[in-house]
Amino acid sequence: MDVLKIIFIKLKIIIFIIFPLHLISRITFFITRIENDFIKTLLIDLFLKLYDINLDECKETNIKKYKSLNDFFTRELNSKYRPLSKTTLPISPADGIIQGYGKATKGKLLHVKGVNFDINKLINSNSKEFESCFFINIYLTPSDCHRVYSPDNLELKKITHVPGNLYSVAPYVVHEINGLFEKNERVILNLENRNFKSRLVMVGAVNVGCISLKNYGLICPTNKRISEITTGGLRNVDKYKKGEELGMFNLGSTVILLMKTNKEVAWSSNIKIGAKIKFKQKMFKD
Repeated sequence: MDVLKIIFIKLKIIIFIIFPLHLISRITFFITRIENDFIKTLLIDLFLKLYDINLDECKETNIKKYKSLNDFFTRELNSKYRPLSKTTLPISPADGIIQGYGKATKGKLLHVKGVNFDINKLINSNSKEFESCFFINIYLTPSDCHRVYSPDNLELKKITHVPGNLYSVAPYVVHEINGLFEKNERVILNLENRNFKSRLVMVGAVNVGCISLKNYGLICPTNKRISEITTGGLRNVDKYKKGEELGMFNLGSTVILLMKTNKEVAWSSNIKIGAKIKFKQKMFKD
């Protein structure tokens, strides 16, 4: 049985490599934005049957009021179901499953099962600033809220869009494709305050060829080139409160948060590989 499972996974990896993932994502983009009442309701009903979604947590619980399947994908949650943790340290930026966490050393981010990622390649940098840092990798499943939130009271200094592949970021694919997060399309946010510097990386994937930010609109897909936005000087849009929305994905994807703090911190007991985490939950012991 294990051999058959391995063969099946290998075949799926080959499909991801040879199939035109950008084209598939463009088709998905079109289908998920159909606003015909019959079609969009049919698609949302099918999505609800495929995935375990708690509608009670949604700000809008009536699926007929969503304009399209994409509108439902990017649904807003009722804030009472995500109380802000009473902590002075950074909180989780997203709902999802923890795929990796720890302290990066020598510029390497250690993922689960011994998979390594190069930090500078990930964040498109030549600096050694984040050679040593805390990190957490949160995989957003299709059933999760697809919005991403500020882990602290932070100022957004720069946005970098790095074009790339759209490989699936499902855990079994990450383990098979070397350096996947460094290869995929992504948006990198430079966030900081007096006590905390971070790089929040929103990694795109197949069917997630579109990432938007709350105050800046659609960031990718764009032209196939690296693009940067320096946010200094923009009026009242570059500061975010703890737990305030930063942006969103279409469908599930991955958020990698790199963190440098002025003091040594210890992970909270809820931070474990494979554990579910919700945004606004604490990540560190006070």
